[in-house]
Amino acid sequence: MLLQCVTSQQQTNVIEMSLSPKSARWSDLTIICGSQTFQAHKVMVCSQVSYKPVALEIILTSLTQSEYFERICDSNFAEAATNTIDLSAEPLHAVQAMMIFLYGGPVEDQRQGIDVSDKLAFWVDLYTLADRAMIKRLITLAARKFQRAAEPVWASETFYKTCREIYSRLPVCTAALRGAVCAVIVKHLAFLSNRLHFETLLAETPKLAVEVTMAFGKSLTTVMCPAKGCPQLAQPWQVIGGVPKECPVCCSSWIRAAIDTEAESA
Repeated sequence: MLLQCVTSQQQTNVIEMSLSPKSARWSDLTIICGSQTFQAHKVMVCSQVSYKPVALEIILTSLTQSEYFERICDSNFAEAATNTIDLSAEPLHAVQAMMIFLYGGPVEDQRQGIDVSDKLAFWVDLYTLADRAMIKRLITLAARKFQRAAEPVWASETFYKTCREIYSRLPVCTAALRGAVCAVIVKHLAFLSNRLHFETLLAETPKLAVEVTMAFGKSLTTVMCPAKGCPQLAQPWQVIGGVPKECPVCCSSWIRAAIDTEAESA
C-alpha cells in the first residue's frame, strides 16, 4: 500500500485525518461510536482491490474487509438508507483500532499509562469486535497479538482473570482467541500444573480444561532416535512441540518422528 513508505505513527495520523469530520465531503459512510464520528468510505471498509505483481503482470483481486459492513450497506436496512452505522455499544478504543486496520494502518494499543490487564482487555475487545464485524484478517491478528501480550504474564492472576472472562463472556465462535489462550497455557503447563490458582481456574471453567487437554495432546510429537547403540533406538517417546534437534540420551544429531502405523491405517 502507499502508506508503507512512512512510519507507523505517520500512517496512523494520516488515517485519523481521513476519518475525521473534516473529510466528510468525500465520505459515503458515517460510523458512530459514542461522541466520536468516523467519516469512512464503503470501498475501504466493505471491500478493496489488492494489487499483486506476477510475472510482469498485475493481478487484481477483490479483498473483503468486513462482511458485516458489506451486508449492511447492501441491504434494505435503515443503516443502508442513511449511510450511518452506530457502533456505540462497542468500546471506542476497539472501534478506533478497527478503523485504522481497515485503512491499512498498524494496530497497536496506543493508550499511555495502562496496566497489563488493560492491555489484555484491549486485544480481547478488538477480537470481539472483529468477530462481530466479520473481519477475518483482524480476528487472526488480534488473537496473535493477545497471545504475545499474555506470554509475559502467564503466571499472574491477571491472566487467569482474562481467561475466565473469555470463556464466560464471549460467544462460542471465538475459536482463535481460545486457541491463543490454550497455546500460552500448554507452553507453560509443567509449571502451571503445580499452582493452586491454575487448578481453581480449570475447575471453574470446564471448557477451558477440555480445550487445554486437547491442545496438549496435539502438541505431543512421537519421536525416536535412529542412532545405533542408543538405548532409545526404536523406542518411541513423546515430547511437547516439534521434533528436538538431538537425542537427550546419546546426543545424536537428529531424531526422526516415529511412524504411527495405527493412525496411518485409520
